[in-house]
Amino acid sequence: RRVALSDCEHPSEKHETTFSRVYSRKSVVSHEAICTSVDWQTALQEFIESKREQGVTELTCAQLDARCRAFFEQMEIAHFGEITPAIMMRYCRWLNVAKGTHKTCKDYYASIGQFIRWCVVMKYINGNPLENVKPKFKKPKSADQERRRWEDSELHQLLSHPVFIQAPVKVMWVTSLVLYQGMRPGEVCQLRINDIGDIDGIDTISITDGGDKQRVKNTQSVRVVPLHNHLIDSGFLCYVDLRRQQGHCQLFDYKPTGRNQDWSRSYCNQFAKLLTEAGFTAGDRPTA
Repeated sequence: RRVALSDCEHPSEKHETTFSRVYSRKSVVSHEAICTSVDWQTALQEFIESKREQGVTELTCAQLDARCRAFFEQMEIAHFGEITPAIMMRYCRWLNVAKGTHKTCKDYYASIGQFIRWCVVMKYINGNPLENVKPKFKKPKSADQERRRWEDSELHQLLSHPVFIQAPVKVMWVTSLVLYQGMRPGEVCQLRINDIGDIDGIDTISITDGGDKQRVKNTQSVRVVPLHNHLIDSGFLCYVDLRRQQGHCQLFDYKPTGRNQDWSRSYCNQFAKLLTEAGFTAGDRPTA
């Protein structure tokens, strides 16, 4: 049948068919060369930079970078071609053994998953080694086991302790806002005076990324919430007015520090020291 088909072909058609096959083979070779010409370190730098351009915070970028590097180093991956479904399954086993919580395992796997899918789109990897992999990690612990939680007795011990009562005003107010408003320390430390407002007679706090170097964890974190009555009764609005009269823009004197531009680093260090002085043992206590 092959001879008969060949005899029926017009010379020009035969030439075109042969050329197409040769060109196709060259294309495959060229594509494979592209996929192996970029090392994972260079690709990772490009990936992280693309995240920065999307507005991802420096802290998240640093976490992505560290978690992706953990994969290549632990699995001893030198080239993209070595990443297979079997390698991904081995990595899942390593995470279950080496990493603590269910959330940590998921976060590490999700980070390298993001990077690999990005590399597939960029043609740095042929095929998707994640396609048929269904990772299974340790069963998640209860919320109380995942993170040390504050007991009522511990809150009473802290808030009534002379060390806390005599703490700097900003430490006292940041701690109170974290406690009564359900805010992250970084969200509180970056507050501006103008973030405290009034809507239809209700005192509010705006958590936003609209100010200079202000940031939130994700888009859902941007919100406006009523000010807790306890804070109002404790004189928080008087503190806000005093800062305004003094000509300040920021509600507190904290500044973003370090590579990740962390607003809460100084406060968290102060709070940890305060906990120690109040009788809470390091390593066996809840945190900010």
